[in-house]
Amino acid sequence: MGADRPARPAVGTTVSLALVVVLLAPVARVLFPRLYILGEDASFVVVGLIGLLVYGAPILALAFVRLPPRAATWLGVALLSAARLGVQFLHPIPTWLAVGATAAALVGTTCVILGLGGLRSLRAALPLGLVAGLALDTALRIPTGSWELVWQRGLAPAALALGTVAAASAAIASALREAPDDDPGIARAALAAIGPFLMLQLVLLQNLGGVGSSVPVSFPAAIAIVLTGDVLALDAAWLAVRYGERPGRGPAVILAIVAVVVAYVLPGLTGTAAIMAVLALQAITAGCLAFAAARRGAATRVRTVVAMTVGTLGFLLLALLWQLHIDRPLPFPRAAVPALAALWLGVTAIAAARHPARRQATHPALAAASASVALAVVVGAITAVAWPGTLAATPGGAEVTIVSFNVRGGLRENAMLDADAIADSIAASDPDVVLLQEVARGWPVFGQYDLLARLSQRLRMPYRYEPAADAQFGNAIFSRLPMTPVVAGPLPEVQGSQGRSFLVVRVEKSAGPLLVTNAHLESDSVAQIDALLAAVGGETPAVVAGDLNMETTDTANVERFVAAGLTDAEGATGDACRTTSAAPMSDCDRPDWVWVSDDLRIVGFEIGAPSASDHLPVEVTVAMP
Repeated sequence: MGADRPARPAVGTTVSLALVVVLLAPVARVLFPRLYILGEDASFVVVGLIGLLVYGAPILALAFVRLPPRAATWLGVALLSAARLGVQFLHPIPTWLAVGATAAALVGTTCVILGLGGLRSLRAALPLGLVAGLALDTALRIPTGSWELVWQRGLAPAALALGTVAAASAAIASALREAPDDDPGIARAALAAIGPFLMLQLVLLQNLGGVGSSVPVSFPAAIAIVLTGDVLALDAAWLAVRYGERPGRGPAVILAIVAVVVAYVLPGLTGTAAIMAVLALQAITAGCLAFAAARRGAATRVRTVVAMTVGTLGFLLLALLWQLHIDRPLPFPRAAVPALAALWLGVTAIAAARHPARRQATHPALAAASASVALAVVVGAITAVAWPGTLAATPGGAEVTIVSFNVRGGLRENAMLDADAIADSIAASDPDVVLLQEVARGWPVFGQYDLLARLSQRLRMPYRYEPAADAQFGNAIFSRLPMTPVVAGPLPEVQGSQGRSFLVVRVEKSAGPLLVTNAHLESDSVAQIDALLAAVGGETPAVVAGDLNMETTDTANVERFVAAGLTDAEGATGDACRTTSAAPMSDCDRPDWVWVSDDLRIVGFEIGAPSASDHLPVEVTVAMP
């Protein structure tokens, strides 16, 4: 009789898991920028060791396996809440807090799973709650262009952080009122599969900047794609949980094969194909996780902790391989990393299909998860409709003010992400054209946010973007003058370095067109300089600017620009050794340059004050001939 009795409704459990995701995700994203700064200042070997300690922290929950379920759950809530509120209210976030909060949040999540493991409803609630939580987490970051609340001060971020903690506590209290099951727990393979599932979400599927840059589409369109994927994932997870009652591995095998293929090709796709792949992979991976969660047979509490630890370490390994491949190419294609995550999920689903679960009362859980996803869709729709348009300037007069700025993803030296500091620094110059280098559009090490979306929201200027290291990191040009693209693309590769790119646009003034080039070069790269000047093609009037990683003592390289009929704006307006670095390492540390053609008159040249970058903004005003 008990084998055929459906579990009690999993509303409280589903909502609890969704809000656990909302608490955990911003804390985990805080750690990546902090480790990036630490790696640059100290050693990436040290960073790797710290990462292993932090993401191996769930094993510490072994100390609590003997606690009663209710006590373990509330301990987990306390750890998650302390971590989330700590990173919200203690600014700038120090390294010790980023490390400690992430470890505490992961241990807390494991304790919550331990406490709720006595409910058979967890099997249905796990995939549905994860999908709902990811959608809610995305919704909270949408209004500010994915620059999330944890980096921001003020009443609204504080209230939302406190509100999330209160809502999670209330949902947990409701979940604990559900009756225990005579076959408690959830298959440990499903818990271990959460890691690769979340890795795919982080870098590809729930990544607004990544989707917007790889397709490419506007930020409102990226919102629509990601949230549509969440709706499909919710449907797929529910169907997989229901189908998991029945024997047979055929559907799981098909899902696994398709997941691996789509995950492998997705990073190289653009346009409609990329949109379809994002939507398909979102649904397929959710289905695989749901198959795994529906597996019959319980894990012991010790095995639950071990499985969670394997999952978090798997997440770290996959995420690091994805990011590391940018600077140190590995002996396999980068696309193999998400394919490996999909394979992990697929194999788990196939294994679970051999042990179908008992009947699950999934309809209440689906309703709870659907309500969460619907809320996220409403927030996304309102934001997309209200997203500010661009303000065009009248192209009158002969003068053009241009700002060039290497923004380093908006990451300060203290590892705080501050998109508004970048926007304020740019707006202070009231520029006609803005040239940006190192624009982050979803990179994990920059907190998975889309700096370009936030800047377009604040500056209200249309832009052109060109990927460099990958689709999620590159260069951009904003212009309030009429702007048409001319040419853009990668620069010749330099051994052992990141990919670099350039882009050229033509802006219109009443005095005529002006060719504007933005580039980011490697140090002492003759091949990249020659390719850049060839792209400009000698057309005038022209401005060539960016982070050229060139010193005044690099005489041969400087002469290449001079021979092309260009003048160094900094040298022509005073001391050529004025630094453009926020923390200069020499008396003439000026990696950022502005070159103007000889037929332009330089009206003014300024170097801005430090803001949220290791570079300083450079401003030049030129008069058209």
